[in-house]
Amino acid sequence: MARLLILCIISSILFSSCSQENESATASEAPLDVMVDDHVSKDVKKAILSLLDAYNRGDGEAAFKYMETTQKKETIIEAYKLPVPILNINVKYAEKDKIRIEYDLLHPGDIMAVILGSGCDENTLKNNINASFRDSNLVKKSEVWNIVDVNQQIKFNFNQLGILQFRYLIGTDIYAYCHNAKYREISDSIIEGTPYPHRFPNLLLPYYFSYNIELNSTEGERIREEVSKKNSNILIKYFKSLSFDVTKKGVELDKMKVVKTDEFSVEVPNTWQAWQDQVNDIDGIFYAGKNQNGSSAALGIRKEIEANEYKNNTDGQLLLAASSLWKSKHDGVLKDSGDSTIGGVPAKFFVHIDNMRGKSPQRILSYVFVKNKAIYSFMIFCADAEFDSNYDMFIKMKDTFQFRRKY
Repeated sequence: MARLLILCIISSILFSSCSQENESATASEAPLDVMVDDHVSKDVKKAILSLLDAYNRGDGEAAFKYMETTQKKETIIEAYKLPVPILNINVKYAEKDKIRIEYDLLHPGDIMAVILGSGCDENTLKNNINASFRDSNLVKKSEVWNIVDVNQQIKFNFNQLGILQFRYLIGTDIYAYCHNAKYREISDSIIEGTPYPHRFPNLLLPYYFSYNIELNSTEGERIREEVSKKNSNILIKYFKSLSFDVTKKGVELDKMKVVKTDEFSVEVPNTWQAWQDQVNDIDGIFYAGKNQNGSSAALGIRKEIEANEYKNNTDGQLLLAASSLWKSKHDGVLKDSGDSTIGGVPAKFFVHIDNMRGKSPQRILSYVFVKNKAIYSFMIFCADAEFDSNYDMFIKMKDTFQFRRKY
């Protein structure tokens, strides 16, 4: 019965979800360069030019007016403060209520090289990204947007894919890196056993997600090789630094051990134990224990449901539906939420404060994600007062989550 209820709620979410004149370009970026097909209607042309002009000027607030998206306006405004330029834009009629956008994008390896090599000064980053367009390789891209009429306002649904998604993900990383010292410290630290800083995959993965590229596909391997070559000097610099050791930064973590199910695995502190009251028929991992600072914490990972009934819906659509349900079912106070990745797939994260039936307040960090029509959850929690001291360990555990290959 509970599974049927969840499916019904997801169904309702899925099927219920299914300006200004174009200003003269005063942008700090390159002038707007757009060709619009004559088959595109006058109203749609006006709206798409306004959106692309706002994109070009880095005006996230104006761009948001023309987006049909679950992304927060405030985050889009932050993300658009630094450019991800596109050139040679062509807008074509695709079919009823759809348009095709074709454009040239800087190679992801060149984008990463500029970002990794520019530090945390926004003006330096902006100047270097714009300058790199003059002498770098460009990649041709093409995508389809849905035309949506929202209260007599034409908007475009990009299905959380393509250039608008890519700029959102890259822009939020850049903004956090420039403005958050703790995020910068974690991003610059080395992934244990590799020459890569944590920020290297954090900048590469958005490209794969935004353009629907399988990580282990031939194209995925080719892009990874090209990106590594374009960033070789930066990676050599990191490789020559001392091996990653979190104790150098005053953070002590337990040694980790791998625990797994048939479908996925994760690393947890060596002293943690499986919950004594773990439910045997739930496909998941449930561990808890004390950390070196003496505080208690717990982890729960499970496959919530297989939604094979929705074969016509993408994993991205199921993620939006499942995350809406997940957000609403918590009794605690929602403190933060947004986009993330886990196990190589897109995820939504939520941070709740919950009194846990009268006990001291708990802070719960949870992720919802979808792979092959299966919906998963990853939850980790501890006393609210202890959360900050456990944060590095929690993120490290999340980053070790992997789906296991069957063969």
